[in-house]
Amino acid sequence: MRKNEKKRIRVFWLDGAKGLDNQFRNQPVPQHQMGDALVFQGDDYKCVLIEDTHDRGQDVAIFPESLRWH
Repeated sequence: MRKNEKKRIRVFWLDGAKGLDNQFRNQPVPQHQMGDALVFQGDDYKCVLIEDTHDRGQDVAIFPESLRWH
């Protein structure tokens, strides 16, 4: 993202603090790196971080907020 030409985008995502964490990767780390890259590019984002892993119920619960976010 940092090497591409700047495009005005807005990103909203849900992530869990206890997401995938194994010998191949740690899910929350690249999510934070993506947020840093968006800020570097001057883009707007919102990451809703929950304490546990996320599931379908949390996706449904946060969906109205994601539509209202502006």
